[in-house]
Amino acid sequence: MSVLQAIKRRAAACLALSSHPHVRNSSVSDYGAVDPTARISDSSLCGSVAVGRRAILDNCQVTGNAKVSVGAYSILSGPIRIVADLESVSIGKFCSLAPDVAIWESMHNMRRASTFFMLREVFGEHCSSDIISHGAIRIGNDVWIGTKAVVLSGVEIGDGAVIGAGAVVTKDVPPYCIAVGLPATVVGQRFPEALSRRLLEISWWDWDEDTIKRNRPLFEQELSLEVLDHLAC
Repeated sequence: MSVLQAIKRRAAACLALSSHPHVRNSSVSDYGAVDPTARISDSSLCGSVAVGRRAILDNCQVTGNAKVSVGAYSILSGPIRIVADLESVSIGKFCSLAPDVAIWESMHNMRRASTFFMLREVFGEHCSSDIISHGAIRIGNDVWIGTKAVVLSGVEIGDGAVIGAGAVVTKDVPPYCIAVGLPATVVGQRFPEALSRRLLEISWWDWDEDTIKRNRPLFEQELSLEVLDHLAC
């Protein structure tokens, strides 16, 4: 790298930090995809990584060879590892991810003679030649993922779902269901069907902040149909 290139890169980094004052001790490939209100600390966002309004990422290592997106207000409390190599990884709004969560879209190919990265390490090809994917990972809104959980390729976790600590998610989890274990299986629902259906209908995570504040009772007491019937939308 020439001196001029180094100066330009340094100037660009200073400009990015001035427009994103809440980024601390972090490496970000594309500041343009990060909302200026997002708080990012001790993290690495490499490649195509989008972060929404007032999201918080602490000690997160994110590799976006394919697109990664983190929705508004979501909190990722690291260490957390997210990898999207061939297909996208999306995390909705108002999600809560505990430490040591891993979200890994790509997989080793077990149907070849070796699961090792032979084409990359021996033949000098791109790592995509050695890996496979079962599809994109989609994590809905208001999802809580417990510590040390793993989410694997091709999985969709519905809005409002809860993933227990240490679970390995290999199949879809429906909205507002609770899944635990290895592999993760659904063991219950957060609410009766009628309440879950109403929550999906109102999709409160898409409200603007003023509407959310007008409906404070929805978030400060146990949910009931009566509470939902008195929304101030």
